[in-house]
Amino acid sequence: MQVMSENRMRKIGKKRCVHSWLVRCAAAGLTAVAAAFLYGMSAGAVSASAETAPEQIGETAPATAGEIIRTPEEEIIISPAEETEAEQELETESPIDFESLRAKNPDIYSWIRIPGTVIDYPVLRSTGDQEFYLHHDADGNESVYGSIFSQNVNRKDYTDFLTVLYGHNMRDYSMFGSLKLFQESSVMQNNKYIYIYLPEITLRYEIFAAYSIEAVHPLYQFDQEDMQDHEDYLEQVEERGADVSTFDEELFETITKDSHILSLYTCNGDPDYRFVVQGVLDEPEGGWTELAIALGLREPPRKPMRLIPYIPVRD
Repeated sequence: MQVMSENRMRKIGKKRCVHSWLVRCAAAGLTAVAAAFLYGMSAGAVSASAETAPEQIGETAPATAGEIIRTPEEEIIISPAEETEAEQELETESPIDFESLRAKNPDIYSWIRIPGTVIDYPVLRSTGDQEFYLHHDADGNESVYGSIFSQNVNRKDYTDFLTVLYGHNMRDYSMFGSLKLFQESSVMQNNKYIYIYLPEITLRYEIFAAYSIEAVHPLYQFDQEDMQDHEDYLEQVEERGADVSTFDEELFETITKDSHILSLYTCNGDPDYRFVVQGVLDEPEGGWTELAIALGLREPPRKPMRLIPYIPVRD
């Protein structure tokens, strides 16, 4: 496949990234969820993975869209996400009350939501230990749930070619536990979008792949500023996607070295592998990077990352 053909280049940049219904319908609800998450999370429930507490809850097969999954804690309904007709306009006002969240914990810098799942959480970044939020909740308390977090090899404004977020694969499907459901192609087809809320803007990513991958941190293997490295990475993704049914080849054909990819990583029961769900940013006209610069979001370029030692993210 010629990743960077002219035809593919012309396919991008035609979709807007924000739906105004999000602001109208989600503002009150998401702010309430933010407060509930920060102060209502119990610390003693199930463990993060099969390796840490196999005795607590038995294995549950992946669910299809609309199936009810019963756990000792709750019933979670995985249902097709309801989408209303999009208004083609860029929304720069976030529905999340970041001022209140940051007053509680300044490490909160964005919010992730996947309609049709229970993924609706703040995203954090520690200024010190890069794995701090692997074992701490959004209040900074020790927790088997951890938090959704990133590491400092990524910009916080999501303008990198590849952004990686981490979360535990919880047995009760909380945190990134429901990502495992995307192993079913019907779930991926019915729940296509990932929303990232920043204080200045809302981003929408369309999911194009869900698969298992070796437990190697991709951000320490290539240079975010090197376009050839971008092409090499896309070739690796295409090779991986050829082996799974949960790979949207048509959407992947629109991705170029100038696109912005979001990868959600979680464990999958095998210490040598991770499960990843990937989406590509629906870019506004003119491109996301240009827009981010105009909004004052883009951080300055960093040094190449090829020589940075690999830092594992443990289960």
